[in-house]
Amino acid sequence: MDNCPGVPNPTQLDADFDAKGDACDGCPVGANPGNQKCGNVTDDDADGDGVLDGVDNCAKRNPNQADANTNGIGDVCEYQPPPIDTGGGGDDGGTAGGGGGGGDSGGTPPVGGGSSDQPAEQPTAPPSTPAGSGATQTALVRAGKVAAKFKLVGRKTSIRSLTVGAPARGAIVKVTCKGRGCPFKSKKLSGATKLTLGKLFRNKALAAGTKVEVVVTAPGAKTVRTVFTFRARKQPLRSG
Repeated sequence: MDNCPGVPNPTQLDADFDAKGDACDGCPVGANPGNQKCGNVTDDDADGDGVLDGVDNCAKRNPNQADANTNGIGDVCEYQPPPIDTGGGGDDGGTAGGGGGGGDSGGTPPVGGGSSDQPAEQPTAPPSTPAGSGATQTALVRAGKVAAKFKLVGRKTSIRSLTVGAPARGAIVKVTCKGRGCPFKSKKLSGATKLTLGKLFRNKALAAGTKVEVVVTAPGAKTVRTVFTFRARKQPLRSG
């Protein structure tokens, strides 16, 4: 049965096993029976900043690739918290009892005959949150949830599944692989629903010492960074 009717594809390749041939599959690296397009996983330059998507550290336009904290995510994709309003910007808080030693001012005279020029104590205003920001300084929503399953193959390990669930709005996922057996160095994806990353690895058995990093960022959300370090005859060690 031809898995891509109307489009020549004599090899019938179907990398994501979704019954849609790669020649006419809207997302050949992620199962999509409805043939919808997947996130940006090509080597194009979607944001037009002159840096190919495969090595671009941010899906927004940033030709200088600035990354102040060297975490692999471009500064323009990092969440910048708004300044905190301490509520102490007034010029004066009023004086108690006027000046000197009391008199007809109507204020309360200072105890012990001292000066009454000290401003009255004002309650501290709580930090303000910009209207419509959808986030607070104390409780940011996580950009996504990373989950993975592995299979031991002798001294090596293959990835059975790797997903990012509940991605925040505008979430961008960057996956990097460093070590022997890696089928790619870096990929970027985006989407509003659960993202499947496992098939990017094509069932490759990865050697001990290989590191796979998943970084999830989204505007107004807490960045999620997870690293899997592969070990011989053991499940990979997870951090983050």
